[in-house]
Amino acid sequence: MPQGQEVAEPAELSQQEQHPPLLYYTERLADQLFYKLQPLESGAIAVTTFTDVQLMAPDSSRHSSYNASLQLQESMQTVATQLGYQVSEIRLNEAVLVHSGFENSLGRDVTQLAQNQQARYVITGTLTEGELHITVNAKLIDLKSQRVLAAASSVIPVAVLWPNEQLQLRHNKLYRNSES
Repeated sequence: MPQGQEVAEPAELSQQEQHPPLLYYTERLADQLFYKLQPLESGAIAVTTFTDVQLMAPDSSRHSSYNASLQLQESMQTVATQLGYQVSEIRLNEAVLVHSGFENSLGRDVTQLAQNQQARYVITGTLTEGELHITVNAKLIDLKSQRVLAAASSVIPVAVLWPNEQLQLRHNKLYRNSES
């Protein structure tokens, strides 16, 4: 430490800072999913948006849950790539789209997506909300054989996704969070 510089006192963690970020839980899930996985035959892995287990689709009416679904997809793509797997970006547009103020090469407009995307494997997952935790299940599936090659589960505290909300509506029930 440079001379004359004092060590700061550790700050108290607020309620929202008591949990690691969502990426931490995604990495744990990926560790489970890829642990002792046999080498894959050649082919890319596609990662889909994680879905609400009851709807079998992302629940866009619940903003935080929907964002968690998308973030799990993004983080799983990142972790799989970092582990050396070939990952296919299924949302890649046919071309870079130029808009007023930004450019984009990713999207969900089926008419704009590249048609020659090929994936041999898919990572898919579901979310199940509880009062205090969200259970995340992920599977690595061989699209050719329809076999589940690996599966993993993890539990994420809801405070990771909704740290500041005092009152929440989930599955038509009100939940009140208290910091005391």
